[in-house]
Amino acid sequence: MVDLLGRAGYLSEAEEFIENMPIEPDSVVWAALLGACRIHQNVELGRRVAERLFDMDPQDSGNYVLLSNLYASLGKWDEVEEVRKLMIDRHVITRPGYSWTQIKKKIKSLTGNIQQERIGVIYATMKEFYNNMKDPSYDSDLKSLKYDAEEEKEDAHAHLYHS
Repeated sequence: MVDLLGRAGYLSEAEEFIENMPIEPDSVVWAALLGACRIHQNVELGRRVAERLFDMDPQDSGNYVLLSNLYASLGKWDEVEEVRKLMIDRHVITRPGYSWTQIKKKIKSLTGNIQQERIGVIYATMKEFYNNMKDPSYDSDLKSLKYDAEEEKEDAHAHLYHS
């Protein structure tokens, strides 16, 4: 319910719903609201929710990333840097992501350690998929690209390779 309210832009209603729950809301519920704050760029509520999440689960890197992405989407780079410093000070570790795919009925894991000789083929295939699926009305939201990838924003397709 919180996710639905939040995504629809009813952030205060979602917060009220959480506050009036008959059980103690867990970090998953609060994180759904923080994600909605990023979508709707509500920094004030996002900061309050993030602080609550940091108290509940100080080692969950996802909460820091959500807050950082909220700041990044608004160009608040000093705040992004503050969140990163907080993560360092609290020894919060972000784990590298990976994707799963099925190839010829076998499950494969794609990590950041893809063999270099294959990376060109993978990128070319992804670009081909992108060009085939591209809707003329589609406009990528590059505002919340990760802070480290600022220089990659110049490459129109760089954000496609992120995941």
